[in-house]
Amino acid sequence: SFLAKNTNDSTSGYGDSNKYTYTENGFSIKTTAANNNGKQWDLLKIGSKNNDSSPTFTTGSAIDKAITSVVMNFGVVANVTGAKLEVSTSADFSSADTYDFVPVAGDTTIKITTPKTGCYYRITINVAKSSNGCTTINSVAFWIN
Repeated sequence: SFLAKNTNDSTSGYGDSNKYTYTENGFSIKTTAANNNGKQWDLLKIGSKNNDSSPTFTTGSAIDKAITSVVMNFGVVANVTGAKLEVSTSADFSSADTYDFVPVAGDTTIKITTPKTGCYYRITINVAKSSNGCTTINSVAFWIN
């Protein structure tokens, strides 16, 4: 889960420049345009009342195992207009396999049809302008079978 184990790289808020890095057991996920109320919530809220937003969740380094699926647990899903997982051997995602998915409340499983070792993973969720924190994310898990 997104426990208060993060490094806040900017001020608390919902803007696209809001960045956090979550690290647990040596594994890091960097987020943009997400909020956890200054480390007070065990979840992330995405969505803005001012603009459409495209929060991202990116692994901090390549994963040395062949990931077969990514499971995201959503508390609430609202105003999501699209979502995708990108899997790439390069940190800039210049050449990536893309998996579109539809988030639902509870577990959303994204199957990776061509698992590879040494890949970076980036999840992008597009949220239409509505209200701050209209969609909540409880956790992201990477599975190897």
